Amino acid sequence: MRTIAVAQPTPVAWLLFIGAQFVLLVAFSIASGRMIAIAGGITMLRSLSMREQWLLSWAVVWRTFVVGMIANYIARRAGMNVNEAGQLVFGFDGVAFNRHFDVMLLWSPVVASLAFLLVVEKGMGRRATLRGSLRSLLTRWRHMLAAVLIIIPCVFILNLLQRFVGPGVGRFVNGFLPDRLIVFAVICFLFVFAFARLWLTVALLTYALRRSYREAGRDKPEQ
Repeated sequence: MRTIAVAQPTPVAWLLFIGAQFVLLVAFSIASGRMIAIAGGITMLRSLSMREQWLLSWAVVWRTFVVGMIANYIARRAGMNVNEAGQLVFGFDGVAFNRHFDVMLLWSPVVASLAFLLVVEKGMGRRATLRGSLRSLLTRWRHMLAAVLIIIPCVFILNLLQRFVGPGVGRFVNGFLPDRLIVFAVICFLFVFAFARLWLTVALLTYALRRSYREAGRDKPEQ
């Protein structure tokens, strides 16, 4: 859905793009639950039904959208290019997908940290609210900032790798695969890098959150 929206930016395609953000957030929520469990934490995320996952995704989508709209307004007032400022509205898209080397490379990890804390709030059995996640972000700003500063160069390297490997993959699929499999192969190629960005981001944010709790003398933040 996301690939179609980017290639053919029609109103219908943009509805597909928004739908892709919901799917991405469900994946983000599932990855967060599993990563917290791997890190030794206790969370309710893995017990959520699919309906609850979608409701959580909606809660996160509209809140990150509001944050993006505010960032868009501030950026435009500060003199940023209108097109670049407009990208801030959908900052979560860059968590998984290659946004090349524009402002999204810096903005998406910030949005990811906010979305992660929203998801963690739900995993702790509380209502996911923007106020609560912002309060948590301010409380743990040193650890979250450190995670964001590490995510940025890591994602930059993945973007470079995708750009470097992409032409070779394109030549291979065009030369050796039948036409009906080319689109499938390209989607799989994009999925591999999206999967890597998503899990890398979640892993670093989980580690940062756990460090913040450990420094506060709490070994299991989700209890």
